[in-house]
Amino acid sequence: MALRVIHDTSFEVGGQAWRLTLARPLPPLCDVADLLWYIEGGSACLVSRVLPLGHSFLMFNLAAAQRVVSGSPQVYATAWLSAQHDRALDIDALGPSRIVGVRLAPHGAWHLLGIPQRELTDTVVELEALLNGPAVRLREQLGEAAEPARCLRLLADWLLTRWLEGRTAHPAIAWATNQLVCSPGAVSGLAAELGYSRKHLAWLFQREIGVSPHTYARIRRFSATVSQIRTGRSVSWTNLAQICGYYDQSHLIREFRAFAGMTPEELSRAEIDDLGLLILTRS
Repeated sequence: MALRVIHDTSFEVGGQAWRLTLARPLPPLCDVADLLWYIEGGSACLVSRVLPLGHSFLMFNLAAAQRVVSGSPQVYATAWLSAQHDRALDIDALGPSRIVGVRLAPHGAWHLLGIPQRELTDTVVELEALLNGPAVRLREQLGEAAEPARCLRLLADWLLTRWLEGRTAHPAIAWATNQLVCSPGAVSGLAAELGYSRKHLAWLFQREIGVSPHTYARIRRFSATVSQIRTGRSVSWTNLAQICGYYDQSHLIREFRAFAGMTPEELSRAEIDDLGLLILTRS
């Protein structure tokens, strides 16, 4: 089996019942996928804000269509790729939700799809336009599966097949993204440590991640700061800015407004689901 279920719970958000099942992929699938999930419930009364935390997502929709309400509204009914973003996306459901999804490793979309990610940055794309037949067949199988665990196993098997057939991530990208996860402010010396020019490293990042090393480092710093806020520990915003590598509190606030569309204070009061990705608000 290519995954391990780590969480299966029922909960309420805004008075609406949900069920969420999470699974961690095991080797070798963990090379391209970070987290698989099944979520079901709700209605058309919630707007979800998806924060840019350094990942792309594949999602297979098994119930009412989902609508991206940021910018020009678009409706997605079947399956889609939400590529690397550097700003938040607001989405809502046009009815009860049932979605099976995967949070990909930073280079996972490149590995699975073989498409330069700079062509997809800040977009949500119907998966049928990228894969056609394989995506349609998997969605049909997911729709027939009765239990969340079965859905996640089907998705894991499909991802493993795509992994075996896909492109290999450049070793420099795997190393560099891991460095930026561990130390988000370490972008300046990456090219020198790898023995590459900054231009070549930027080209690799654009191809396999979809953004520049500098932008990806900013996203990872923002992600680390969100994780700090979610711990609930009391800390001043000035101290948090210093801990997380911002110049000062005003720099922290500017970055949060750019990535989340809200201040750190507003985010700290928001309702965040167990995926740690969605800020749920009443529509």
